[in-house]
Amino acid sequence: MEIQDAFYLERGEKNYQLRGGIEEIADSITEKGIENIFFVGSGGSIAMLCAFADFFKKLSNIPVFTETSAEFAVADYKQLTEKSLVILVSKTGDAEEAVQAIKFCKDRGITTVGFVGVKGSSIYNLADHTVYIDEDISAYRYVQVYFLAFRLLHNLGFFKDYDRFANELKYLPSALLEVAKQFDPMAKEYAEKHYTDDFQLWIGSGSSIGEISRYSACVAEELFRIKTQAMHSAEFFHGCFEIVDEKTPIVLIKGEDESRAIDERVERFLNKYAQNYLVIDIQEFPLDRISDDFRKYFSPAVISILLGDRLRNHMMEKTGLGYTTRKYYRVVSY
Repeated sequence: MEIQDAFYLERGEKNYQLRGGIEEIADSITEKGIENIFFVGSGGSIAMLCAFADFFKKLSNIPVFTETSAEFAVADYKQLTEKSLVILVSKTGDAEEAVQAIKFCKDRGITTVGFVGVKGSSIYNLADHTVYIDEDISAYRYVQVYFLAFRLLHNLGFFKDYDRFANELKYLPSALLEVAKQFDPMAKEYAEKHYTDDFQLWIGSGSSIGEISRYSACVAEELFRIKTQAMHSAEFFHGCFEIVDEKTPIVLIKGEDESRAIDERVERFLNKYAQNYLVIDIQEFPLDRISDDFRKYFSPAVISILLGDRLRNHMMEKTGLGYTTRKYYRVVSY
């Protein structure tokens, strides 16, 4: 899909308009009281939510957990009580594992918030609080979860700059649009060079690792059948770096949070020993009207627009593969 300014800006504004309703949800949850938070999902959804667990761990003393939907519903976690908050993201709202998870919560009186892409779906109807996510541009669904997560942090006394943060979220979609335009030629060049790869290695850290894992598994493997490995920069030097040679296709994404130094260590190694690699530095993308002290929170959304929007679309054009050509996912019983 080509970049159409009006389309991107319209979708962004619609996401921002959900602010008031999401803040009311957060305020209601705070008034009721919570002791911990479980972020629950499958595939790309749980990958996305990893960033928010990271934010809570760094900004608060609230215990947080990230769990796959299927295991969440069967593991019988003792930390999961009526004082827990469960946040789910589901594109379709009817994935078997996610439906099982939310039914598990409902039977036990555990408060749930569902960000769901299909109105009237099972999760949309079962969640205590529901937010409709716009999947036309998946990076924009970050806006809605930012409102909930950072409003909760604010209400609990851990993020005093919420009003300034939330006001600047109005500008995030247009900033991401400009990021998409800047990256598009690089995405096209990468797709032309790498769409027939047998294997790709993707590396990153901090709040970025979820989106890197999401592209690796849910796009490169699921759509384009390219075998991949998503590796945390800190773990790169514990086995993975032995597969680096002059041929291995590698992408390192350098984030903007506290883990950036770990990415830079990997970059120094690649500069010395690798040849077929690309470094994407999130700092090189301007975010107009976004304060410097907030940029690190928006890195996952930036990566989503880079990989899940621009690179994915160019790879679809080159491979002829996409959501309608999958062999197994929602095609066969499993």
